[in-house]
Amino acid sequence: METDDMARLKPTDPATVLLGEDRHHFASIEDALRFALGTAAHRAWVITDRGLLAPEDLPRLAQRLAA
Repeated sequence: METDDMARLKPTDPATVLLGEDRHHFASIEDALRFALGTAAHRAWVITDRGLLAPEDLPRLAQRLAA
């Protein structure tokens, strides 16, 4: 995902976490990030309405949303 797109994400945006073939749907990206980082940050991908977040993007986005 491009940096501009990440800057537009809101904590309340819905998101889906992909772990292998499993999908976990969340009402907010904050909940999705918390789950992904707590479960398998090195292999979790997050889908939002704005695009796909790679595992290496998750810690940075979590910090930005927490600020």
